[in-house]
Parts: sequence; structure tokens; C-alpha cells
Amino acid sequence: MMVTTKELETRMNSYEKIVSYLQESMQNSFEMIQKSIKGLMVSITTQHKRPKITTEDGNLSGTHEPIVSVVDRAQIPFPFFDGSNYREWKAKSKQFFELE
Repeated sequence: MMVTTKELETRMNSYEKIVSYLQESMQNSFEMIQKSIKGLMVSITTQHKRPKITTEDGNLSGTHEPIVSVVDRAQIPFPFFDGSNYREWKAKSKQFFELE
């Protein structure tokens, strides 16, 4: 069965539309996920109360805020997926969740 150039072009155009639609859908989904994550992070940080440390030694007595680590202060944005390098995005995504 012989496929004409016109049929191949029609198929390619159809596939390009599908891929474009999928990329746009994925982009929208990731943007919604990022907004949700940011909202959750804001909610958690505003509601999260750090425990107080009470010391009873000579110079230090009373209640003190614990030292905040660099990791606690760092805000790493969720990696943006542009459709070009899935493996790199996946690795960065895993790293994001490991740090949280």
C-alpha cells in the first residue's frame, strides 16, 4: 500500500496538533500544581509555629526561638516543565520534594 505525500502531510499536521495540545495541557496542569504548592507552602508557613526551647543553664534562661537552618529559609521554586527535557525535569522535581 502506497502512502502519498499529501496523506503523510495530513498525518503530520494532525500529530503536531495533538502534541501541541498535550504540551499546552501539561503546561496548564503544571501551572495549577505550582499555584497549589505555593498556596500550601504559604498556608503551612503562616500556620506553622516553631517550638520554643527552654534552657535552664547559667547565662541562658527562659524561652528562646530555635535557630532556623538555611534549608528552612530557602524557598526553592517547583521546576518548570517546558517539554524539552523530561529526565532533567523529573530529577529536579524529585530534588524539590526531597528538600521539602
